[in-house]
Amino acid sequence: MFIIIIIIIIFIYKNYEIKLFNYYKILSYKLLKNNIIYPIQNNIKILNKPFNEFYINSSHNTYISQFQNFNIIDCNIIKHVLNSGIRAIELDIHSYNNIPVVTHGTDNFITTSYITFELCMNIIKDYGFLISDPLILFLEIKKMNSNIMLQIKNIIINTVGNKLLDKQFKNGTQLFSNEPIVNLLNKIIIINTTNNNNNLEDILDYSEIINMDENSIIPNNNLMKRIYPAGNIYRHFSTNINPEIFWNQKVNFVTMNCQTIDNNYIKNYNLFKRYSFIHFSEY
Repeated sequence: MFIIIIIIIIFIYKNYEIKLFNYYKILSYKLLKNNIIYPIQNNIKILNKPFNEFYINSSHNTYISQFQNFNIIDCNIIKHVLNSGIRAIELDIHSYNNIPVVTHGTDNFITTSYITFELCMNIIKDYGFLISDPLILFLEIKKMNSNIMLQIKNIIINTVGNKLLDKQFKNGTQLFSNEPIVNLLNKIIIINTTNNNNNLEDILDYSEIINMDENSIIPNNNLMKRIYPAGNIYRHFSTNINPEIFWNQKVNFVTMNCQTIDNNYIKNYNLFKRYSFIHFSEY
């Protein structure tokens, strides 16, 4: 009897998820079908402003199609968000069958299906540079051996190696956050949000970005800041945080669950309706 109840609950849950996914898919199509995202180079008056003075259209767990757990991972979601104007994406990288994969979970337990990191990077190569805007890739690299880390490095070099920032941005000699945005056009900035950097020093950009969840106290300093949804039951359903709260505190990256077209997503859409980078002075 217990097993039958569990099966019924799973059926209801998945049926609800599918209906919600299709509903949001229709809303997304209506929002984006006539929308044109212009490259930041068209906004000439702010091209010499430093990178750290911009709000950046950002996504959370970019690979997830609907709910945060017990779900299907789909590389086409990455393609969709890039086409919608997102310029900061996030990938969680785990080791599975001795290759790097993108999936959701902890160091020792995954809660979704998976796709290969190489497939994700090929999508980024094909759709991430259709315009000249800088692209920021946040990697959350779980614990893994040096062989997997080397695979990650080689995949990045083989797909977007020609878009990497110069070496002075890798060792901290020069901070990309202080660069005029015009100097970062057609480039990819790669940031590891964990401390697992072995074998990746040549591709990771030195970062002073503060990563916080939505419940954190925002420090009053000049460092770049990134906010992501808290890991609680409510956020399991991929609801979005209110970005205005954090824009008012000059948080550069307020990450959205782009598969969920709720009121907070609409606020994000309206700010970035024409450009993926908005200077603080234009907010």
